[in-house]
Formats: sequence, C-alpha cells, structure tokens
Amino acid sequence: MAEIQVYKTKMKNACGLIKKSKPEVNRLDQAFAFPQERKECEAYIREKTAQLNHLMRAVMSNKQYHDNCLKEAIEIINSRPDKKKMKSS
Repeated sequence: MAEIQVYKTKMKNACGLIKKSKPEVNRLDQAFAFPQERKECEAYIREKTAQLNHLMRAVMSNKQYHDNCLKEAIEIINSRPDKKKMKSS
C-alpha cells in the first residue's frame, strides 16, 4: 500500500506542475493590441511566440511526467497478485 501512496503523491505533484502553468495560459489568453511601429510589432510577436513555445514545452513535459507516473502506477497495481485468487487457491 505504501507503494501506491508514492505513486499517488507523484500524480498529485504532476497535476500540480500542470496547474502551475495556468497563470501563463491566462496571461496569453488576454486580449492585446499590436504596437503601431513595424519593428515594435515584430519584437512583440517574437516575444509572444517565445512565451507560447516555453509554455507549450512546459505543459507537454509535465503531461508526459504525469502519463509516466500513471503508467508506472498501473503496472505496479497490475503486477500485484490478486488477493481473491490467492484466497481461493
């Protein structure tokens, strides 16, 4: 049972990492106005693109960590002998 608690904690931490990105998502989701000058506009687009790429990598990495934790937990649970089968043997 302690093993399951370890994976439960890992899953909770993985979910926390994903939720941690929510303020960034909200910030990028807000309405914005492009600057008037071309160079300022290009710089603004580069900055927003970099922010979006960073957010995307972070969310994808955290989701992969979550998926790996879930897969490990399922494998551990499935590898345990079934108590009902053991009692009937």
